[in-house]
Amino acid sequence: MGANTGRDLSILDKKERKAAETAIHEDDEVKFVLKSTGGQGLIALADRVIIVKTGFMAGATFGDRVTSIPLQDISSIQVNKGMINATIAILAAGFGSTNPGDFFSSGKNEDPWKLPNCLPANKSLLKEFEPFLSELRMMVTAAKAGSSAGGGSSAQAPDLATQLAGLAELHAKGILSDEEFAAAKMRLIEG
Repeated sequence: MGANTGRDLSILDKKERKAAETAIHEDDEVKFVLKSTGGQGLIALADRVIIVKTGFMAGATFGDRVTSIPLQDISSIQVNKGMINATIAILAAGFGSTNPGDFFSSGKNEDPWKLPNCLPANKSLLKEFEPFLSELRMMVTAAKAGSSAGGGSSAQAPDLATQLAGLAELHAKGILSDEEFAAAKMRLIEG
């Protein structure tokens, strides 16, 4: 793990952690945490993603903004890169997307520092975040496969063949690179 990634809330600052804890239940399983710049972070749970924004840049000078997005509602994970900065947008029903060069946009509905489904970051953090974003894409695929199976519990994990098919689909669409696909496939097979 890097300084900005982890498997628990301990990497977050006190204010970010306190905000995140308002949306996390005692029985929730934290899969991973991405700590961005300016008091912002992304927490992946077994069934949803939480985006935490604190402070002035988030438009919450003495407070915070916490957004929870169910995995099965996520349609795409968009990464927009600029020369120095980047934005990770979790696209789902009810949330818009950002333009590739809008890291410093100030429009009400364009500023990734304030948008509830966006995580602005220094571009240098993306290399550290990439394996976790791949893991999140796999989690979304598994959640969608579980919810479309019908009759079964969405909390139940799909079988290996379904998970591999989901990975192959992400790879075919170009969402997963060859390396990400191979690594994810090995993790699934090794159990």
